[in-house]
Amino acid sequence: MMAALDAAGFDPTPAGKEPSAFRQLLRKDQLGLDSDLRTRLSAFYQRNKLPAPATTADQAARYVSLAYAMGEPPLLDAPDRSDDLPGGVLEVLDFAPLMRSSIASQESPSAWCHTCALTSPKGDRLKQPAGEMVRAVLSYLHTRPILVSTERVRVKSPDKKHSSAIVYSTREHERRFYIVPDLMAAPGTINFRVITDDYYAIVPETTDLTSSEMRRGYMQFVIDPLVLKFNKEIAAQRGQIKQLIDSRTAEGATVSPDVFVVVGRSLVAATDARFEEATRLAAVTTLQRRRLEPSQR
Repeated sequence: MMAALDAAGFDPTPAGKEPSAFRQLLRKDQLGLDSDLRTRLSAFYQRNKLPAPATTADQAARYVSLAYAMGEPPLLDAPDRSDDLPGGVLEVLDFAPLMRSSIASQESPSAWCHTCALTSPKGDRLKQPAGEMVRAVLSYLHTRPILVSTERVRVKSPDKKHSSAIVYSTREHERRFYIVPDLMAAPGTINFRVITDDYYAIVPETTDLTSSEMRRGYMQFVIDPLVLKFNKEIAAQRGQIKQLIDSRTAEGATVSPDVFVVVGRSLVAATDARFEEATRLAAVTTLQRRRLEPSQR
């Protein structure tokens, strides 16, 4: 997706700077891209560009969501048009066939293997800091993430005599949190996407995985199923929460009207703030202990 976007004219390289070595290599690999297809890619991207003050990260976000909403390779089937798609995906859904065409038109498929292989070492280097971040968050919360979600769905009655009877079945879905290195992302920007039960943190090469933004993404992965689990208790407080939403909206803040979304986001923000405070306190405590050690001898 990012390669097709680059061919379409997307370039987050700051003014006056040289494109990254990886981007230059990719452009060399795509020199053989059909000129008519390149024109169609560019026309689509320019036609669907977000107006100012949208950043390069904002421009890419919808296409990144589309990439993860598409089917598995090599088919990369476009998702059905639905209101359940992540925000903004419907606006760029027709980019999917152009992206598939850009892959199919490459003179040398091995070029894709070459550039994709370059991302593997970057992912390997993220494993240790990612593990440390996850352990720190779960240790602070004294919990384990819920890795299986259950869904109650309506199904056909197996009893032919009572086919009109309402029957429900419970289905289980595995929940996963992915950290994906993106060597073509806008510098300094983490692109966080939730596609059904899968959470994706798409990060530039030099991302600090201990940053607050990264932690909050993982905290959301941990907290979201808890909000769902206690939805009845939250619904019972709907009136009070709605008053808070209306108050913040009146002050000019952009707030979701969904009380469950607001509760989840508030819990994540509060958890991250308390985590930061606990981390600073632990660091100060450790420093004071080290200062006191010589005087105790």
